[in-house]
Amino acid sequence: MSEETNRQILEELRSMHTLARKYHKANMVAVAILGVFVIAFLVTIPLRHRLYSHGRSPAETVESWHQARTLLDQGEMEKGKQMIERLLLKYPNYYYGHSLLGSVYQEMGNPEAAEKCYSRAVDLFPDEDNEKILAAIRKAIQRKNQTANQASEAIGAPGAPQPQR
Repeated sequence: MSEETNRQILEELRSMHTLARKYHKANMVAVAILGVFVIAFLVTIPLRHRLYSHGRSPAETVESWHQARTLLDQGEMEKGKQMIERLLLKYPNYYYGHSLLGSVYQEMGNPEAAEKCYSRAVDLFPDEDNEKILAAIRKAIQRKNQTANQASEAIGAPGAPQPQR
């Protein structure tokens, strides 16, 4: 190789090296700018959440079946019942919601309302467990009614002590 060829190759290598350094600097600037945008995005998440959830009640932002179940597990029966009722207005054909509300009514001592909820749940999704619970609730209501009838008959039965006037 001649000296002229060597000089041309060397000049071309220097030119390529200079160009590579320019691209490297441009890439570094682009990465830095992108990093600033990512950090700005991450930092503003809480602010954006507050802006977009402004005007909404806390119930509207977190209501879910899981949240309702958590309220029930924490003993917040009335709050949980209200949340389930609101969710059932949105999702009236969700069998789990009806059975969950039925269990709430059952625990609150309202077997008639529990029977209605479990009946709806079984209509929507015939499930062996819900059918067993429904049958047990119906038996409890029947026993309750029989006991009430026997008590009223005993009060009006001949020979039974009559209340004094």
